[in-house]
Amino acid sequence: MSSRPFLDYHRTIRWLDSLSDLVQHDHRDYPAGKGRPFVIGLRRMEDFLDSMGLSFDGLEVIHVGGTSGKGSVCAMLASIFREAPKVGPTGAFFSPHVTTLLERIWIDGRMVQASRLVELVQTLKPTLLRAHREGPFGIPSYFEATLGLALLCFYEEGCRRAILEVGLGGSLDATNVFPRSAITVITNIGLDHTDILGKTEEEVAKEKAGIIKPGGLVLTGVKEGPARKVIEATCASRGARLFSLAEGVALEGTTPSSTRFHLEACGLEPMRGLELKMGGAHQAQNGALAAAAAQLLGLPASAIRRGLLGARLPGRMECVQEAPRVILDGAHNLDKASAFREALNLFSPKRRYLVLGVLGDKDVEGIARVLAPGSAGVFVTRPTSPPRPPCPPERLAQLCGKFAPVAGVFLDPFDALDAALNAAGQEDLICVTGSLFLVGELREHWHPLEEILATGSLYPHEA
Repeated sequence: MSSRPFLDYHRTIRWLDSLSDLVQHDHRDYPAGKGRPFVIGLRRMEDFLDSMGLSFDGLEVIHVGGTSGKGSVCAMLASIFREAPKVGPTGAFFSPHVTTLLERIWIDGRMVQASRLVELVQTLKPTLLRAHREGPFGIPSYFEATLGLALLCFYEEGCRRAILEVGLGGSLDATNVFPRSAITVITNIGLDHTDILGKTEEEVAKEKAGIIKPGGLVLTGVKEGPARKVIEATCASRGARLFSLAEGVALEGTTPSSTRFHLEACGLEPMRGLELKMGGAHQAQNGALAAAAAQLLGLPASAIRRGLLGARLPGRMECVQEAPRVILDGAHNLDKASAFREALNLFSPKRRYLVLGVLGDKDVEGIARVLAPGSAGVFVTRPTSPPRPPCPPERLAQLCGKFAPVAGVFLDPFDALDAALNAAGQEDLICVTGSLFLVGELREHWHPLEEILATGSLYPHEA
């Protein structure tokens, strides 16, 4: 690194961010006439990996898709593998990140360091520039480039397995370039990104089931219904073996900071009294999926228990302050908003306030309808640098005003946070929610980026 702390890191991040401004070639694997607004497909990622000149033949892939819970399941699996007998390092790839790009790349349950990311980008930069100048599909997208950085890191670190979180959908997601996976996990199916994935649960399920591999092992938490039938039909047509956790997960109890549950699914070894340091009844299902996947992969029960207990992820029911208590949760679709709203019943504040910002391509009215009722005031704002335009705060305020008092409208999210903190008493609760990008921006109020970089920990006060 240079003499100024993290100068190289910040330059590297700015350069990677600038790739989004370049023209994206239309390399879609479907006719453009279908009208999809995003340029998605596998051919550019496949060409990108070929140009990297690395072999991933021996890499054991654990592929995690679904509408909600993907990141939590991946974090839990990474933590479990860290506790398991070592057969080589385990890599994990997440998206999006909350505060820093470093969060997207983990080795053995810990994110890479700033200096390591700089090295990876310098190694990969010639390949990216060559694709921009000469490649048949142009330069990789930001998501593809960050996935390439993760895979390069896994290769250089000698990882034997990689946990990959799907970015968008499944069948055409860049993570779906591997022909085989050790196990495919589909958490659940809900309506999100409907302009890209489809307007019905069946259409969304078809896209997400696209990560199921021929002859593979599949685990899902999708309950009976149209989406489940799509997954079952896909498994049958591809000769994949399906395990279901639609039943067999019993919640023992949950608090704002922990969850205990039992796993008693058919075909799996029963495991009672599993515990997470993550609050909310929805985390029992995520924990059960991680425990079941680990069990199907042959990991010992002791590693599963320790790994679940040590797992956590920023911006998911994360308490960053007491008196008033402040909770960060990036609930950005109806499923996540409903789970978060239910989890809020674990608290008994005198009053509850929201600091709310939502991206414009989400079900903004539905999220407002779920989260706003019962709030003493909604401080409406927006993330300032999201990858897609946010919902204008004035429109979001109109929608929230149908369900709760609007305490203010702010273009600067930190102004919204300051106003909420000034309004709240010591016995009140403030929820920062609606977008992981908003959560990541405001999380720096308690965990500044420079401290995260200096300590190498997402929780620098504990380092």
